[in-house]
Amino acid sequence: MPTNSPQPEVLSLADGFPPVGRERWMDAVVGVLSRGRDLDAEALAARFDAVLRTATHEGITLEPLYTAADAPEPGAEGLPGFAPFTRGTAPLRPGGVWDVRQVVRVAGDGASAAGRAVRELERGAVSVELDLREADTIDTALLDRVLEGVHLDAAPVGLWAGPRAAAAARALGAVCAERGVDPLRAAGALGIDPIGDHAQSGGAAGSVADRLEEAAALARVVGSRNPHVRGIAVDVARYHAAGGTQTQALGLALATGVAYLRVLVRAGMSTRDAAAQIEFRVAAPPDQFPTIASLRALRTCWARVGEVVGLPAEARGARIHAVPATATLTRHDPWVNLLRGTVSCFAAAVGGADVVTVAPYDDLAPGGAGELGRRMARNTQALLADESGVGRVVDPAGGSHFVERLTAQMATSAWAWFQELEAAGGAVAAIETGLVAERLDERWEARRAAIAHRRDPITGVSEFPILEEDVPAPSGQAVAETGAPFPPLPVRRHAEQFEALRARAERHRAATGARPSVFLATLGTPADHIARATFAANLFAAGGIEALPGGDLAPGDDVGAAFVASGARLACICSTDALYSERAAAAASALRSAGAARVHLAGAPGADADALRDAGVDEFAHSGIDALALLDRALDAAGVAP
Repeated sequence: MPTNSPQPEVLSLADGFPPVGRERWMDAVVGVLSRGRDLDAEALAARFDAVLRTATHEGITLEPLYTAADAPEPGAEGLPGFAPFTRGTAPLRPGGVWDVRQVVRVAGDGASAAGRAVRELERGAVSVELDLREADTIDTALLDRVLEGVHLDAAPVGLWAGPRAAAAARALGAVCAERGVDPLRAAGALGIDPIGDHAQSGGAAGSVADRLEEAAALARVVGSRNPHVRGIAVDVARYHAAGGTQTQALGLALATGVAYLRVLVRAGMSTRDAAAQIEFRVAAPPDQFPTIASLRALRTCWARVGEVVGLPAEARGARIHAVPATATLTRHDPWVNLLRGTVSCFAAAVGGADVVTVAPYDDLAPGGAGELGRRMARNTQALLADESGVGRVVDPAGGSHFVERLTAQMATSAWAWFQELEAAGGAVAAIETGLVAERLDERWEARRAAIAHRRDPITGVSEFPILEEDVPAPSGQAVAETGAPFPPLPVRRHAEQFEALRARAERHRAATGARPSVFLATLGTPADHIARATFAANLFAAGGIEALPGGDLAPGDDVGAAFVASGARLACICSTDALYSERAAAAASALRSAGAARVHLAGAPGADADALRDAGVDEFAHSGIDALALLDRALDAAGVAP
């Protein structure tokens, strides 16, 4: 290229366009919402709220537009690597990658898990976590067997053993000593969380005071010998699994973390050394922006705790392990779990998690995840870290007015809940008195209702179910242990109630040789009925009920005879509102006379609803209805045993 060639002009995409402020945007919105009608201010405000604002389970309302005016004051969130660590605990992750941690489940004598840890590390994991909750006996021999081939001075190891965490920690220490591992090079997390175990077991795990004392003694030893090992875990993923919100989990993280600080300092540790022993385990559900904001908010709040207790600014960062949100996983159509895991991992990485674990898509399959599921979980992280380069960007969400505002809102809400827990006597007292369970149950009931009405759709379960798939064994909710001083935390999944309906229908098929079915009385041409027939088929399939199309039923066709020929016991009339006014009453009467146990009509009840009910319509199936209740009644009418 000639050296005297002209330099290209800088292209500005805004050139030629007049500046647009919020007022002009609002004028355009009002024009759309009013649709040419003359609406007063109150009606417009109600329409704006209904159409453009979104209420969340966190108690935060999302706006349709965020500007710089909505973001916190400039500088309030600091710089990456500096207090209050909202933007991350380091300017940039080493190598641009977080700690990719894979779970190795150890059951029985550990023989089936032998060699698994080293294979996970050889195939892309940075560290492993041993889930020892189902092990018969946790001792040195077990851990030596499971960690065979693992270089403990190079690969971090996490432990998850529930109430037996202290025994697991001692066993790992013994294995490291036998192998001559340099204490300065050992790394990982021991997963000791007596307060969380207390809540999970309903107090049946033993004296929480004794277990706190034991945890403090171990933390002192670890803190003095192993600078890269964290002994104490604040596992608030269990509260999310019990039906709580992310904000509730954050408040409990703060209350539990403060409780541990008090215990460790009373045991003789400095505040700085005590804080260095704590790692937070936080669920990362596939709600992208709330998950990003929740991790940023946790660091903000924990930095404030550090400031109050006198930690130097550089020691106020929170180490966060983002773990799978088990409540969001499904047994049905498990391939969708791949998408959930990808969004969760992306959000955790963008939110600045130090350690990330992704659940295999088949984690809920009988016998646990298979090799393909574990491989896909590893590769999800590898693709995001190495090919997408998410970890190479400093605070990727920084500068988004929406994320900055959501972070501040979640931090404020979490702090208020934390203050309430402290006023109730702290984390342990709030758990034992039932305050925590009461608040979790409140939010779960709200979420359960949203799931039942399909306002919170679950792909592959409540929406777009696949009836032909192999149905896995259902799972039940955790039952309170006998003799527990207070009710243990339940284990809930969002899909479990719909999955229970599907299991009920599958038992019926196994007993009778046929699925329960619904005849779709499709009136008119395909253009008339296809939309509502598709809606109805999708709705009934969510309960394991097969839809049998009735063809294009013209005036004069014998609807009752078509129903009898289908062999179904249920019926659903599908067409347009115009054809409903002309033919639905006659169709309902014919279906009832032909022996339909229950007659549905796809659509909301209108002015002629009473006449249609008199003609034989039992229920109107439409968007926003309690789908769980409708399907339960339909299965009852079809003679499907509970």
